Amino acid sequence: MIDIHNHILVDIDDGPKTIEKSIALLKQAKYEGVTSIVATPHHLHPRYDNTFQQVLVK
Repeated sequence: MIDIHNHILVDIDDGPKTIEKSIALLKQAKYEGVTSIVATPHHLHPRYDNTFQQVLVK
């Protein structure tokens, strides 16, 4: 299965706050049969100010 909407990037919008939590989420996804993930942080959202550079670095 391919997850095409996932907030897996660390400390970007409502994603995990630590790398350890991100890794735990990735392991859970693998356990559930996910083979690929598309990281999809919010863009142009009034609650989150994710610049291109911030997302690129993550």
